[in-house]
Amino acid sequence: MSGLKRGAEIFNLLIQYGGWDPRRSTVGRGRFLEYTEESVKERIINNGAIDFNFLMSIPTIFVAEQDTGDGLARVGRITAAREIGREIAIEYLFDTEIQPFSEDIIFGNPQLFSLAGFQASRSHWSCKNDDFYKILYTLRPPDRFQPTVFRLNNPQRVENDLVSLMMPFSREFAPVHEAINRLVVSQGKRCQRVDEVWNHDAIYQDIVDLIDRSSVVVCDCSGRNPNVFYEMGIAHTLGKRVILITQNNNDVPFDVRHLRYIAYLNNGEGLRDLTDQLSPILS
Repeated sequence: MSGLKRGAEIFNLLIQYGGWDPRRSTVGRGRFLEYTEESVKERIINNGAIDFNFLMSIPTIFVAEQDTGDGLARVGRITAAREIGREIAIEYLFDTEIQPFSEDIIFGNPQLFSLAGFQASRSHWSCKNDDFYKILYTLRPPDRFQPTVFRLNNPQRVENDLVSLMMPFSREFAPVHEAINRLVVSQGKRCQRVDEVWNHDAIYQDIVDLIDRSSVVVCDCSGRNPNVFYEMGIAHTLGKRVILITQNNNDVPFDVRHLRYIAYLNNGEGLRDLTDQLSPILS
């Protein structure tokens, strides 16, 4: 017991391929207390028996093996545990007062979380001898401000290969959409318009989610479409990299006319020129 840090709180770190069921799962008995200090093991195992009551009394981080789940870690507590053959069956509850946070906070700070070797890529149950809450609240970013009209993902999750396109849905813009989509795909990325997404009942929530997830947002000001201007404002507010394009210089709103934009013609030669100018910007 002398190896335990004075005043520190031991916490469980459970890593599993693909992520965790919302309520229950199992851990192989052979992988229990891997990557755990001997002094901590002595606190948990008494005369060969696992002190499950102690394990249920301490905080637990649930996270998928690196790059195999949804990219989020969750905080909770184990509510029941028992050995069944070669496995330990557990039930647990996620803490609803602590928002899920990026797995990068854990895997990007291996020394603080005592990660060693291939621990981030191996399903197991370890116990860490440190002040979990102090580490977490030192590293994790503050919760995002939530507007009243729509919701933002917390934490923010940006897809680096996603380019979103904000433009009118009328038929005359189909060639523009197709030209930009071909360019984005040729660079190994994805291009999406909101009419290609249906994740929520409210379309404005799909719009916000798409913008929030995008690494780049292309806004076509042609025709002074109010929806595009609204989406442009959201993108600027969220700190996105916004690229403005237009078929008419006068369609660019006065308040953003000081920003660079690309003027183009909606014909074969004009679209080739547009993609030539977009190519180095998007790459």
